[in-house]
Amino acid sequence: MLRTGTNGPATTIHMDLLQSLLDELSRLGRRYTVVAILPGLDAQAPSALGFDVRVTMRDAILVRNDLLEHDNAIGNLQVEQFGVKLVVPSLAGPILDPRGWAAIDVNMRGSRFRFVTTHLDSASPAIRIAQVSELLRTAANTDIPVILAGDSNINADSGLDPSFAAYQRSEEHTSELQSHSFISYAVFCLK
Repeated sequence: MLRTGTNGPATTIHMDLLQSLLDELSRLGRRYTVVAILPGLDAQAPSALGFDVRVTMRDAILVRNDLLEHDNAIGNLQVEQFGVKLVVPSLAGPILDPRGWAAIDVNMRGSRFRFVTTHLDSASPAIRIAQVSELLRTAANTDIPVILAGDSNINADSGLDPSFAAYQRSEEHTSELQSHSFISYAVFCLK
């Protein structure tokens, strides 16, 4: 989300990608509801034009409206921030990049599963690995199958990142993970 303003928090919205997505889906006849918003980086700085500019990052879980009409279809909403976060020093003081995860349990068409979304740290492989470990101990710690979707912030074709090897091995370990009910299916947005 991009906002501007003066004298305090910038609140005049100039661009809201989440609302743009909802508007476009609606224009196409698809009705969705936001069931979870995971707050991310929220930074504001003065511009050379005499007003402040504020950038707010968010991740969200959307659910089709017709699925929400079923009793107990969606439940156990969880939104958590990771304990390990990137902190960047700046002249204005430290800038914290809060990352985390959001999850819902879904009961649909005789199946039950947990849907989890996350946006892992993009700057530090060590922080990213710690966040994955935390994700497995928290959001994926359930007896029901887990669908994990998100931005893993790893180059799909670069072995320079220490977390790259884990993604390369993920296919061979999928059946092992499934047998332990940790992760049944993983979808990552690879850079």
